[in-house]
This record gives sequence, C-alpha cells and structure tokens, in this order.
Amino acid sequence: MVKKWCTKPTKIANPFDILISVRVPVGDVNINNIKSCIGRGLGAIRQIAKSHFKYIFYILQVYQNELKKFSQGSTFEAINSLDLKALKIVVPPLQEQQKKASILSSVDEQIEITDNLIEKTKELKKGLMQKLLTKGIGHERFKDTEIGRIPEDWE
Repeated sequence: MVKKWCTKPTKIANPFDILISVRVPVGDVNINNIKSCIGRGLGAIRQIAKSHFKYIFYILQVYQNELKKFSQGSTFEAINSLDLKALKIVVPPLQEQQKKASILSSVDEQIEITDNLIEKTKELKKGLMQKLLTKGIGHERFKDTEIGRIPEDWE
C-alpha cells in the first residue's frame, strides 16, 4: 500500500494579508505579496471591508510589544489565535487610514533610501581604507613584500 505523505494546506495567506509571527520572535509583521501556504509560526490577518491593509500593518507594529506580553512557553515563546483576536485596535474611517498609511509608507521609503546610501557609503569607505592603508597617497614607486605591494619607502 502506498501512503500519501503530502496533505492539503490548512492555512492560506492571500496577497495583502498581514503576516504576523506568532512564535519567536512574537509580533514581527510583514505584508504578504502572493497567495501562499503558511506554517504554524505565522498567522495571517485579513483586512475587513472598512480597513486598509497598510494601516493594519502599521498599527500592528505599534502593538508589537503588547503582543509580546501575551507570549508564553518554556521551549519557545508563542501566542495563540485567541490572543490575536483579543487585541483591540482603533479603526478610524477608511480615508483617514489610507492617509496615515500613505504618510508612514513615505517615511519607510525614505528610510530605505537612507539605509541604501549608508550601505554604499560603508562600501566606499572600505575600498578607500584598503587603498589608503596599502598604497598610501601620492606614491609612485612600490616594492613587493610578504604582505603584498607597498610604497617603496614604507617598512
């Protein structure tokens, strides 16, 4: 007899569902971008008719510490669906949610641009340090050593 080891997925997350970590680290959130099967460590929060997914995403980030207070467990911390369902959040009119989400998205975009600029600047510094500390400034004559080529007048 052949046993079927693959089963039908039981938890599906749709695009724009908010994925929330319900196991360590409890409370981390992200926005789902494709229909997908999720495991036990994730919960999917689906927007209701009068809510905007990005607003829910940002409000859950605010409540992250609150969610961590519910976490329990000796092997690893986790929260359950009842804890998630018990969480009370303020839901202003849809237009206000969209406006708040738009403002926060703009700030996130600027943070990402700044982070990328910082990373590129770090790479530039690393390359500059490599050149300055091994080739020096204005040297034209070099010698081979056991650690590589260095300016001729260096020891």
